Amino acid sequence: MFNNTNVFIFNMNRISIGILIFALIIFAAGFEMYQTTGFLQKDDIDKLDVKNWDLANGLIPGSQAIEFSGTSGTCWVLVHGYTSTPDELRDLAIEIFLRFNDSVYVPRLYGHGERPSHLEQYSVEEWYHQVEQVADEKQCTYILGSSMGASIALRYAEKHHVDGVVLLGMTVKPQPGFLPINEMIQTFHSVLRYTKKTEPGETVMLPEGKKAHLSYWTFPLKGAAELVDFNKEVMNNIETIKTPVLFLHASQDTVALPDAAKNLYDELQTKKQFILLDEGNHIILRDYAREEAIAHVLDFREQISQNGPN
Repeated sequence: MFNNTNVFIFNMNRISIGILIFALIIFAAGFEMYQTTGFLQKDDIDKLDVKNWDLANGLIPGSQAIEFSGTSGTCWVLVHGYTSTPDELRDLAIEIFLRFNDSVYVPRLYGHGERPSHLEQYSVEEWYHQVEQVADEKQCTYILGSSMGASIALRYAEKHHVDGVVLLGMTVKPQPGFLPINEMIQTFHSVLRYTKKTEPGETVMLPEGKKAHLSYWTFPLKGAAELVDFNKEVMNNIETIKTPVLFLHASQDTVALPDAAKNLYDELQTKKQFILLDEGNHIILRDYAREEAIAHVLDFREQISQNGPN
C-alpha cells in the first residue's frame, strides 16, 4: 500500500516525465525555428524583405489601403491578416462594390506593408482600435476579416451593432493541433523574435496566388503571441454575438485548425453558416477556392438584404 511519501514520489515522477515530454516536443518542433529566427539571426529581421521588396517609398508596392465609395447606403470594412496587406482582399472588395454598390474600406493595419520590424511597434489592440475607428466613422454594418483580421472582426461584432460578420480562416488554434503552439509562441517569442518563411505566399497553394501575395519573408512573433490573449477575450464574450455569421475555412489550412474554428461556430447562438472549402490553404482569397469564397460572401450579403439580419 502506498503511503504519503510514495504518493508524493509517484506524482513527482509523473510531473518530471510530463516536463521531459514537453521539452522533447519543443526541441523537435523548434530545432529548425532556432536556425531561422532572431535567436541566431540577431537584428536581421528586415534583411530578407529589404532585399526582395522595393521599399524605397517605405511600402511594398501595392500594399496601400483600398476604398470604394458606393451609393447603396451599406458599408463594409474588410480586415487583412497578420503580416498581410489590403491587397489580399482587393478582388472581394471590387466584387462587393460592383454587385451591390456598397462602400468598401480595407485599411492597411499599422506597420503592415512596411519593414517587418515595424510590426513590433504596434499591438493587436491597436490594430483593433484602428479598425473600430474606420468602421465607426464610415458607419459600416458589415465586417469581414481574414486570419487575425477575423478575430478583430468578431470582437468588433461583440461590441457594436452590425448586420453581418464574415470570418475567413479564423485562427482559434494553430496547426499542428497536437502541439501546444500557442503556449510555445507566448513562452519563447521574446527570445526567438521572428521566423523566416520560404516565400511570402507559403500558405497559398495556387501558384499565381503565391506570386501575387504581398506579405513578408519574415514573420515577427510578437503579434502572434498577443493574438493568443486577444482570442481568449473574444471567446469569453462570444454569447454577445446576435448577428448572422459566415465562417469560411479551407480544409487543407496549414495555419488554423478547422476543427477549432468549427467548435467556435458551434458555440454561437445566432444565425450562422460554416463552409469548409475543399481546395486551398490559409489565405483563402489567394487560393484555388477564391471564386467560390467570394460567391459565398456575396450570397451572404444577398440573403441578409432580403431577409434582414435577425
